[in-house]
Amino acid sequence: MEKILSKALLLQNVHSTDSFVAEYCLKEVFEELLKGRQGLVSMQDLIFSPQGLTAKEFFKKFGIYFLEKEAKNMQDWDNFFNILEDRPEYMENFRQMVLKMYLHQNISREAKRRCYLWLNYRCQYGDHNNFILKLLSHPEDGKLLLLANKYCCQSIYPSQAVLEAVCSLSIRVSRKLDAYSFFLKFNDKEFDTVILKNLLKEITSPAGNITWAEKKQIWAMIVKLLPRTDLVECQIDINLFSDLFQKNRIDSATYLDVLDAYAKQKSVAKNISAMLNGYAHVVVFKQQKEYLSRVNSVVFALMDSKPEYCEEALALLLDIAYHWKDENWFKFEYLSNIKANIYRHLLSVKEVNISVLSRSIAIDDNLFLSLVNKVNKKEIKPLVEMVALKYPQMWTSVWSRLTSLPNLNLDELLSTLAALYKQSINEQISQNILASLQMVLYNLPAKENVASELKTKFAYLQDGGKLQAISDSYLANSEKSIVNHMVG
Repeated sequence: MEKILSKALLLQNVHSTDSFVAEYCLKEVFEELLKGRQGLVSMQDLIFSPQGLTAKEFFKKFGIYFLEKEAKNMQDWDNFFNILEDRPEYMENFRQMVLKMYLHQNISREAKRRCYLWLNYRCQYGDHNNFILKLLSHPEDGKLLLLANKYCCQSIYPSQAVLEAVCSLSIRVSRKLDAYSFFLKFNDKEFDTVILKNLLKEITSPAGNITWAEKKQIWAMIVKLLPRTDLVECQIDINLFSDLFQKNRIDSATYLDVLDAYAKQKSVAKNISAMLNGYAHVVVFKQQKEYLSRVNSVVFALMDSKPEYCEEALALLLDIAYHWKDENWFKFEYLSNIKANIYRHLLSVKEVNISVLSRSIAIDDNLFLSLVNKVNKKEIKPLVEMVALKYPQMWTSVWSRLTSLPNLNLDELLSTLAALYKQSINEQISQNILASLQMVLYNLPAKENVASELKTKFAYLQDGGKLQAISDSYLANSEKSIVNHMVG
């Protein structure tokens, strides 16, 4: 009876409003608990409540009391941990308590090892986010980082707060990468974005304390994450990678992986120029022909899936073909396929500039003529000059296509033809230009206005030579009345 009464008194007075009595009884309860089965009190006898003694407060004091006991052997530690096993519903509180004991400055090496082992074997599947954050708050202790990683692996779903805590740690990059690998398994867009931005921060850091192996692993992760991320939404600028490539901080194969990821994005409008310039830099400027097949495949796929970018893709393909056109291996392996894909997508091309036209004529006359009808109106003058001076044999074919274009600026075209005629060119092209010039002059609208302005607005025709003869003939005909002619 005495034993039961003593137990009842202890349990009752633990909740006393008298702090001295409560503290004294609490220490007695601790002592009885540590006796194991011989003690008056077991963990099952204790009831915690928010209004009285809380579990958090009890276990915090219990851990401090146990550490401050003067003599402890391993059996004491066994009894201590057995007590915790009796109330698994408070496991989260136990972990926090044992971690504090592990971090206590006066704990022995063997006791520290026992605390660590207990924590290591108590990472059952569950929600450990708060505890993981506690472990990560001690980055100077490598064992706790390993323990945090293990708890992450057993967690139902780690929180973004845990990931951001990992990112902010001042630890070796290799340890961070190990933690990132775990988070990548969840295919979570938020995780992916946080990790990607932190990896880019690591790789662009001027500190330069990353090993070659770490750098290789970082780029492997970046390449894996880019296709899984909305790069426009996350504002990850393609020019960052272009700059790294220009500075030789990224190899061509990895750079192409990056460009491929941008090419596969839902929206590439913002990055299309930089992306295609990147491909050109590898296979044209750096002349790395081993990547030609890969680049061509990506550009062909882009033309198929996003026809609105055919003009930009066409310019790149023509740059490639123009650069390698004299190589027999290129003619045999690539040229016909490039031309076939360009012809297949011509209907999607709305407008081309003189650069595209100059490359196309150097590769294929028919392709050039097919593109003449799509010339930018502002590029007609340089187009006419290019054909007249470099490709006079194409004049008739080009001229017939130009005159079929709607809304031609005939005044400007007349001026261009007159200037070309005055340059030193062969007789045949001179005759072609004169015929074309006369055709334009006679097709100018409002005949009466043109005739009245012929000697002022069109003064460049008054050269005293053949241009003068054409303008005089036009003027003479303009003075004849077509009505009188019809009556006569």
